[in-house]
Amino acid sequence: MIFELDNPTVVSCIKNGGCGIMPTDTVFGIVAGAFSKDGVEKIFKLKKRDSGKPPVILVSAIADLKDFKVQLDKGTNDFLKNNWPGEVSVIMPCISKEFYYLHRGKNSLAFRMPDSKPLISFLKKTGPIATSSANLQGKAIVTTITQAQKIFQEKVDFYVNGKTGKAQASTIVQIKDGKVSVIRKGSGKIK
Repeated sequence: MIFELDNPTVVSCIKNGGCGIMPTDTVFGIVAGAFSKDGVEKIFKLKKRDSGKPPVILVSAIADLKDFKVQLDKGTNDFLKNNWPGEVSVIMPCISKEFYYLHRGKNSLAFRMPDSKPLISFLKKTGPIATSSANLQGKAIVTTITQAQKIFQEKVDFYVNGKTGKAQASTIVQIKDGKVSVIRKGSGKIK
């Protein structure tokens, strides 16, 4: 079934371990609540994703990082304030064993605050969500909900209609010892 982003059924589904397809500020994503181990495992299973590749976590505010026990130094905090909201995913240390199901032993996670008021409002209702592009690993990025339905059919709990950002994956950077390194060049511009 296809829903609109603000539908309470979608919010409830994410909060209760569901997994679905929705537009993000960059591309269509396969999503689940970031605090749901079952939901996150569904992303890996349905996408046939390499189990060693952590998902990106979408947050509604820098303060959400505390929930993942991420500690920010002044340089990282300043970088986030200058680049968020935006299409820049930032890899930061997340060494807590509690989040092994997310970081997959990498002890770091990529976080992004989307530049989309409706999506930020949605995240405030659901809490942070784990996401990966809504395609099978190694295949072309999905640009329409119809393409996503052909791939995932009834295997997901919901579909959300809407438009994505630039239909290009986010830029991914890593901040280590105060130095910013570009891991993947994408749609986001670094300030």
